[in-house]
Amino acid sequence: MIKLQLITFSLFVASCSLCAQSGTEASGGNATGSGGSVSYSVGQVDYINSSAASGSENQGIQQPYEIFTMGVEDQQQNTAISVYPNPTTHMVYIQFTELPNDCFYQLYNSLGQQVATSIIVENPTGIYMETFTAGTYHLNLIKNQTTLQTFTIIKK
Repeated sequence: MIKLQLITFSLFVASCSLCAQSGTEASGGNATGSGGSVSYSVGQVDYINSSAASGSENQGIQQPYEIFTMGVEDQQQNTAISVYPNPTTHMVYIQFTELPNDCFYQLYNSLGQQVATSIIVENPTGIYMETFTAGTYHLNLIKNQTTLQTFTIIKK
């Protein structure tokens, strides 16, 4: 009888140690829409957070992916800003509902190098991008030393 209990206990411990990156969720799935896609699970029981001077990591079944908006919102800004077309091949336009005074743009490539800057005097304002290489660019709109908004532009 003791041998049977010992064997049963050993098999239970061995089966618990064989689980890696698996868990029991109540439900979950994948959702896709016009804004993107997301994978989700409900009922994940446990995850481990490890931190060190070199960084941190979360060990678990699924990891979150967070999207942050770059820039600082001006509470007194009553104008909407559009940047189109995006992605672009030749020109990109900055359109304001109301053209602000003393506003300019700065365009940076993916290496952080400033590739264009100009004062905004027309509505819409065009930025000639045909000579730039294909890639990702960041467009900062600045007024009174404050970033109104930052846009990510894809050049094909």
